[in-house]
Amino acid sequence: MKVDIRKTIRARDIADTPVKSPEMEELGEIEDIAINLDTGKIAYAALRFEGWFQRKLIAIPWSEFNETLDGNDRYFILNATRKILRSAPGFHRDAWPAKAFRDWEEKA
Repeated sequence: MKVDIRKTIRARDIADTPVKSPEMEELGEIEDIAINLDTGKIAYAALRFEGWFQRKLIAIPWSEFNETLDGNDRYFILNATRKILRSAPGFHRDAWPAKAFRDWEEKA
């Protein structure tokens, strides 16, 4: 039984959490989150994606993720496919963007 537990979670518990598509396809893991210091809200999550000879971070708006707890298995659901993420704009781990790529899915 899947339970929506989107209440509160510690930031360090988000890192390395798996991300899956609605069809349960493995999409990657959350590398970290970026916080907007003006609002105190999560600006985006950096999705660590590995594809065909490709490794990158993708800044995805936090609102795009749905957290799920299935038994003891915690993961996030992202409405995307590996094909979309292969084409999505990425960033280097030493050059984090100031904001999420709002059109990450449209450019893919």
